[in-house]
Parts: sequence; C-alpha cells; structure tokens
Amino acid sequence: MGDITRLRQILINLLSNAIKFTETGSIEVSVITRKNGDINHSSGATTDEIQFSIKDTGIGIPSDRLERLFKAFSQVNSSITRQYGGTGLGLAICKQLCELMGGRIWVESELSVGSTFYFTIAASVIPEQSEVQTRLIASIPEVKNYDNNANYHSPDFPKLSSERSPTAKIEPSQSFRILLTEDNLVNQKIALKQLQSLGYSADVAVNGKEALQLLEKKPYDLILMDCQMPILDGLETTKEIHRWQESNFASGRRPIVIAMTANAMKEDKQMCLDAGMDDYLSKPVMKEKLAATLEHWGSVIFKAKETAATEQTISTTDTGSVDLPIDWKHLHQISENNLEFELELLQIFVEDIQPRLEVMKIAIASDDFGQLALQAHQIKGASANMGATTMHLAAEKLEKFARNQERRGTTNLISELEEFVKRIQEFLISSQ
Repeated sequence: MGDITRLRQILINLLSNAIKFTETGSIEVSVITRKNGDINHSSGATTDEIQFSIKDTGIGIPSDRLERLFKAFSQVNSSITRQYGGTGLGLAICKQLCELMGGRIWVESELSVGSTFYFTIAASVIPEQSEVQTRLIASIPEVKNYDNNANYHSPDFPKLSSERSPTAKIEPSQSFRILLTEDNLVNQKIALKQLQSLGYSADVAVNGKEALQLLEKKPYDLILMDCQMPILDGLETTKEIHRWQESNFASGRRPIVIAMTANAMKEDKQMCLDAGMDDYLSKPVMKEKLAATLEHWGSVIFKAKETAATEQTISTTDTGSVDLPIDWKHLHQISENNLEFELELLQIFVEDIQPRLEVMKIAIASDDFGQLALQAHQIKGASANMGATTMHLAAEKLEKFARNQERRGTTNLISELEEFVKRIQEFLISSQ
C-alpha cells in the first residue's frame, strides 16, 4: 500500500525525460522488492522497499553534472536546454516525493551511452487474508481480465481473486451531500432505501420550491430530481438553479442535478439535458445504475472540492511566497477540475519558460532584438493559455519593446517574469 498519485508523478517525470532524450534504442522499466521486516503493530502490516529503475539508451549525462541534476532549475547545459527543453524542476520534485515516501533517488549515466534512474519507496505489505485485503479484493473488478490472460502476480504475494467477497461492504468512494426531490411517498421510501444500502444518506424535498429553499440553507453537492412535481416541477427548478449566482448556494457552487423520471423516451431525456440537468435516470431506478451514476458524479464532486480547497490554500497563503496572479477559473476549465493535471501543466509551463528567460538575458546583452521578441512572444502565448494574466501583460510589453528596439525597461520586465516563475516553483513544491 502506498501513495499512487505521488508514485505516478515520479514515473511520469522519469519516463518523459527518458523518451525526450532517447532518439534511438530502448527504454526499460524494472521493479524489484526488498523485504525489510519492519512491522506496524497497529495494523500488522510489514514495510518493504520497492525499487524502480528507468534505463534508456539516450544521450547520457556528463559525470561532473550528476550531483546538481536533482536541484531545482539545474540544467545539464544550455545547448541541451535549447534542443530538448528544461528538465530542472521535474527531477527536484521527484527527489522530494521519494523522500516523502521514505525512499531516495539517484542516477547512473555514461555520456552517449545512456542513463539509468533509480528510486525507492517504502510500502506496507498487507497481511494475507486481512480485513484490508478483503476490501481491496472487493473493489477491483478489473483483476479478472488479468487472470484470464496471463499471470501478473508475484509468487511472494497472494493471488487476488476476481470474485467480490459476499461479506465485504463497498464504501462510497467520496462522501457528499444529496438532496432527493420527490413528491411521491412510495418513491421517496424506495430511493432512500437504495441510497442507504449503497452507503449514502439524503434529505428530502417534496417539490422544486422547497428544494430551492433548502439549497440556500444547506451545502448540497448533488440533487436527485423528479421531473413531475406540484408547485414547481423538476425542469423549471433546474432552470432556476442555473439562473442563480454561485454565491446563492450554501455550498458556494451549483450542485449536480440528476433527473429521475418515468418517461424513458429519448425526447424526454433530451428535454432534461436542455433544462440544464447533468444526467438522467429512468424509473424504476435500478440500484446498480444508481450506484454507477453516484460513483461517477462523486468523483467529479470530489475533484471540484479538491480544487476549491487548493484555491483557498492559495488565497490564504503568505503572498510573498506562493501568491499566483493566475485566473484559476480559466485553468480549472482547461483541466476539467483535474488538480493533478493542473500541477503537471504548471510544471511544464515553468520548465519551458526558464531557459527562455536565460536566452532573453543574452539577447539583451547582445542587442539581439529579434531573439528577444521571439522569446517574449512565446511566453506571451503560453501565459495567455494558462490564464497567467500578469505574466502575459509583462511579456506583451517586452515584445513591444523588442519590436521597437528599445532596451530601457526590458531588464525590469524580465525580473518580473523571473519572480513569477519563482512563485510557481515554490507553489509546486509546497503542493507536494
């Protein structure tokens, strides 16, 4: 058991670099385990060391540059930076992530022959037939596909069963608040029972008007909305929800709306979607379909909450360290509220811009206004795509100075850009 998100980030970084620097040949990924024998007495789990290696036949790294490789923004040399792009921040973050997971990272390399990056993490081994293992088996239906095709299991570990344990209770992947809007008492009872058996709970509103009143008072994340109700039906209620400002909702954001209707015609489904509903369930609602729908939208809600929490962290953090004048709403739209993608995008953004700033300094010193304008234009475009408005404006001004062959003020603008890049770097490190 370990942190899959951090592990994935390290592997993506190292494999991306291997691909980037290997024009011909191969890239080989290997994994081995070493038994440490340390026991966590509270859980009964032992802790082993897992070692990953990523071996490539790429350009290699000079021996005198290996020590500085894992320092932030440290480049092997400027020619490699120009040809392949920046690689400094990614390896620095990999080092931090490995250390956070009780491991380390190092590299062996020979110029023009290739490189092998090694890293280790400490991971708990689940005791055979433990309660934790039973829950894991019950939550991995995909294992059956591997069993049917090949033996992917190490002999040191018990083979996972593809059958769900009849006694294992599947907990909802994320907790969120549900409002059931339904006027029929029988339908209410059935829906609440299904939700309870799936591990969810819900409040009830008997019509759209009551639902709107509750949305102002309680932070609901998702509404199961009957379409035909007295006073205010589901379609009109949903339209009203979309008319509201997000500040009107107690949660601070518009909830997910899922239609529930006995009309199963294609036209009825389209009518619900046109009204602004996010999804559609036909009555009678089958428990399996309800579970799948809630699991899907639960993950969407969780990502939105995670993003909101990140924004809150940014807004309340010392402005001298990680205050980023970024249009976060724009960035969230690009990433579809995927925090991991946003962090990766910011990392690539910084690694691309860092060498450009160095090139621009050289261009100013040599009065190479053409090169200065080119690099400023590239930064301007990337900043606009990222929603980095302040940086976009600084790069735009720098490009105008270069077009007019005006040196005065260019150094200050580059300093502004460097400060911005530094803030992003600090934010990325603090987000790990």
